Formats: sequence, structure tokens, C-alpha cells
Amino acid sequence: MILTVNFAYIKFKDGTKGVLSPDQHDVIAILEASDTLRKKWRSVFKLFREERKRVDFISRIYYPVYLVRHEGKMIAVDGMGIQESSFNEDSLSDGMTLNSKTTFYPVFGADLCSWIGELPEIASEIEEIRNGFALPPVISKEDAKKIAAEVKGIYGLNLETVKKLEKEISELNEKYNKVLLELIEEEKSLLEDYDKKISLKNAEIEGLETYSEMKMISELKANFSKKLESIKKQKAETEQIRHKTLKKISELQSEKAKLLSLKNSLSSKISSLNLRLARLHDEMQGLKSHGTDPKIISNNLINSEKIRREIDNLQRELESCVSRFNEIAGEISALTDSLNGLDGQLAKLNEKESLLPSKEEEEVNKVRTCFAGRRENLVKELMELAEEKELALTEIRTKEREAKAKHDKDLCRLQLLLTKSKEDLQALELRMFQDESDAKWELETLLIPFYVYSIEGDFRIIEPQIHVAEGGKIVKTGGTCLVRGGLDYLQGNWDSLSMILFKARESFNLLSLENRRRIIAAAESLRSMRVINDFQLSYIRAVDTK
Repeated sequence: MILTVNFAYIKFKDGTKGVLSPDQHDVIAILEASDTLRKKWRSVFKLFREERKRVDFISRIYYPVYLVRHEGKMIAVDGMGIQESSFNEDSLSDGMTLNSKTTFYPVFGADLCSWIGELPEIASEIEEIRNGFALPPVISKEDAKKIAAEVKGIYGLNLETVKKLEKEISELNEKYNKVLLELIEEEKSLLEDYDKKISLKNAEIEGLETYSEMKMISELKANFSKKLESIKKQKAETEQIRHKTLKKISELQSEKAKLLSLKNSLSSKISSLNLRLARLHDEMQGLKSHGTDPKIISNNLINSEKIRREIDNLQRELESCVSRFNEIAGEISALTDSLNGLDGQLAKLNEKESLLPSKEEEEVNKVRTCFAGRRENLVKELMELAEEKELALTEIRTKEREAKAKHDKDLCRLQLLLTKSKEDLQALELRMFQDESDAKWELETLLIPFYVYSIEGDFRIIEPQIHVAEGGKIVKTGGTCLVRGGLDYLQGNWDSLSMILFKARESFNLLSLENRRRIIAAAESLRSMRVINDFQLSYIRAVDTK
């Protein structure tokens, strides 16, 4: 199969496209060459009455282009070797020197590459070339692959150079920004430090030193007053706690005395009941020995049991009383210890209160002594600070100017190199396009059709593509831009063009008698598709044959 560009196609109203056959392409080319493709006539009579120049011959020629896939890129190599595209190979040395070497390769430029980028829409596969002449390639496929590899290699080197330059610029800016930030921070710190010192000196010079001294003494006295107030507050709180503690001890002592009285009373009752119980026991023993009535003995037993129960109850009450008595004794002991601690705290607070006046006087004297020695050298110190500040600022600003001058110089040079490298890289990118297909082939020969015709000895060329809408309206023409390269060369090179026309002569002349039937049939099919009108069909039928 042969991959060839569709010279023309029809664009339907719904936006879809219809591919035309090579024979139909020939009809479109004949109409274009005879200047009847774009015009409309109201009658066939006016069409043939119009003074028109005669087309001597018209031939379909195929220009070979190698599409080479290499590392994700597609490069269009001129199969005729006529194109001369220059490529600058850039490399960086010492970080600041750009070495550029110019080489020339037969590779098509940006216009054709952009057009070929639409290849899935503009090309078709055919079994063989019929009724046209394919120019034999001058460059072999292997050479085309080598050329594409070398161009891609230059692209890789240039891309690496651009990245290196961008990295150099980034590192240069980072280094400069770091130095600048350090100087800014240094200046900021210096200004803050000196402004603070100078502000203090000015405040002192304007008489604020005395105010500061008085303020410090006032704050000192206020602080001691707060301390005294705090001590008094602590004393009052301690006295209050002490009073509550004494009250609590008194209450517990009273409860303890009551418990002691209750304990003695309970012990006495228990002793009395134990005596009664012993007497009843003795009586029962005597009654049993004299054979007394059992009923009397039973009554004595009941009375004994009652006394025992009463004794048990009193015993439990006594134990509870003793337990509470011991608990109160422990509380009184703890409160007594707490009271002793409170007395110790009161003693310390009283001592602090008595020492505060002397400490206050001592601290006030220290402040006055400190301020007295600072009044003589204030103006001199202020002037020295101002001079130091200006000298330090001058030094920092000198460093800033030197750093900026060096940075701007280096940056300007690197940016110029980067601009040059990017221009060279972009020129390379325009000569290749991204290969997004999943095809397996490395190299494909693309045949681009064009038509050579002559009017009164003047050779002319028709380039693809011609887009025709339904109804015969021309939507778009041209697009390959081959005329800027290979076709332009052929048109100006009589020897080459004459050789082509000699080889193409009768069999490839679309106006020859042997092609007439084929051309008319193609024209009639175009008419049925409403691509051309009746007048244009009539013109095709009436064209003189050779």
C-alpha cells in the first residue's frame, strides 16, 4: 500500500468529510487550471464566449516525503533532497559560554510539518499510482532515518542546553535572592538595634531620664506596697483560719466532755445490770436446789435474758461513744498542730512586714545611684551611635549594589544565551511534530500530489489541498507549502522540470485522448455529488484533447 495525501475532498453540511478519488482530483485540477472552478455562469454560451487562455497540458505529479518516527517525534525528510533547513546545535561550556554549530539537513519546515500533523484526516492508502508520475526519491530510506536521528539528537542537545541555562538562571536568582535577603535582614536588624538605642538616648536627652527614674522608683514603691498589702492580706487570712481552728477545737472539746460523761454513765448502767444479773443467777440456783415451782424459774430466766439484751445494747452504745471520743481526740490533736503552724506563719509574716521599709529604702537608693552615673555622657553616646549606624548602613548598601551589579550582568548574559537557545530549540520543534499514534512502522513514504500545467508556455503549479463544500463552494485551498521549497525549485529548474514532463508526457497529460473517458466519468460523478455544476461538467466535456 502507498500512503498519499488526498489532493481534494468534499465537506458536507453536517461537518463530515468525503474523500474524492484520484480521477475526481484530476477534474478539480483541470477546472482550477482553467480558472473555472470558482466562477459561476448563468449560461454555457457565456462560459465559452469568455476570452480564456488555453491550458496546453496538465499532469499529476507526486512529491516523495519520508515520515520518520524517532523517539516519540515524527520528522518529515525531503525525499528529493532539495530542502535545505539549517539547524543550530547549541552546547554550554563553563556555564556562561554558548557554543553554536550550524548544520543543514533536507528536512521540511514548520508549515509543512503543521500540515502533516493532520495526517489522519488528509491522507489515504492506495494500492498503486495510476495516471500520475511519482518523482523517484534521491535520498534512501536509511539515509532518511539517519537524518531524522541526527535532527532528533540536535533537538535533545538543545533541550538539555535550555534546561542547563534555566537551571543556571534559577541558581543565580536563588543565590542573589539569598544574599539580598541576608543583607535585608542584616539591615533590618541593624536599624531595629540602632533605632532602639537612639530612641532611648533621645528620651534621656529630652529630660525623660528623670521621669524614668521617678517612674522606676514609683513602680518600685508600688511593688513594695503591693508586697505589704499581700502580707497583710495573708495575715488576715491566717488569723481568720486560726480563729476558725480555735472555734473548731472548742466545739470538739465540748463534744469530748459530753462523750466522757456519757461513757461514765453507760459504764455505771452496765455495772448495775451485771450485778442484777448475778443476783438473779444466784436466786435461780437456790430455787433449783429447793425444788421450786418451774414457772417461777421460767420467769427468772426471762428476766435474765432481758437484762442481757439491755447490757448488749448499752455495750454497743458504749463502744460507739468510745470510738467517737477517740476520733475527736485525733481531730483535736491535728487541729492543734495546724494551729501551731498558723502561729509560725504569722510570726514569719510579721517579720517580713517589719523588714519591708528598710528593703524598700535600699532598692530606691540603688536606682538613684544607677541613674546618677548616666547623665554626663548621653549626648556623646548618641552621636557615636548615629555615626556607627550610618557607617553600617553604607557598608550594607555597598554590598547590595555590588551584588545587584554582578547578578544583573550574569543574568543578562544568561538570558541572552537562553533566548538564543530557545529560538534554536523552537526552530527544531517546528520541524517535527508529536507522534501520538500507536503505529509500529519506523518510516513511511508519503506522496504529496500536485499538478503541473502550462498556459501559453508559462508553467504553473496547483498545490493540495482543495476543500469543496456541497454546491461547489471552495472552502479552502493549498496548505502543503511545498511551493516554498521543492516545487519552487522544480518550477525554476528547467532541466529538472523538462525531464519530468518528458517522462510524464502523453500518458500523464490529463488532457490526452486516452484520459478523456476517465476524466468525463469522474466529472459526471462529481456532478452527481453536487460538487460541480452543469456548466463545469459541460466545460470538462468540451475541453480540447491532445
